[in-house]
Amino acid sequence: MPKKSKTNNQSVTSKEFNETKKEFIERFDKIDKRFEQVDKRFEQVDKRFEQVDKRFDKIESNMATKDDIKRLDEKIDTVDEKIDTVDKKIDTTTMRLYKEIIKNSEDIKNLKETVATKDDIRQIMTAIDSFGSQTKDHERTAEINTHRIKELEPKVENHEKRIGKLESHNLPSQ
Repeated sequence: MPKKSKTNNQSVTSKEFNETKKEFIERFDKIDKRFEQVDKRFEQVDKRFEQVDKRFDKIESNMATKDDIKRLDEKIDTVDEKIDTVDKKIDTTTMRLYKEIIKNSEDIKNLKETVATKDDIRQIMTAIDSFGSQTKDHERTAEINTHRIKELEPKVENHEKRIGKLESHNLPSQ
């Protein structure tokens, strides 16, 4: 816990300064560890998005007609737009968190004048918790998209069979 700030007439001893500095370094180390955890979660989300992309590619390669390909392409564009939106939100949140870290680093440099309060630390924790919630939401979205793809695959196969039957019936009359 940081020591109470000295008044203008009181000086800070080197020992007090070093103790406070050590406490802040420990706090930032904890924050860095949380960022590493968040980075790992992003990697998992990226892997899931890659899996979804691979499944879209597989579906696209199995399409029988140009119209089917066109419809699937439109759906992929919609998903891509959603992914781009998510990426922008992640970038914005990451930049905001980065700016908070820089601000806190400047506060450490100015330790003789001010000391971070419990409220400052609480704000950082709230931002990180919010970021974690957003990550969970993105994971849920990826799961929903995966489920939707699984629902589309049997329909596509059914359409392929039906189109094949129609084409085989039309061949002799041409």
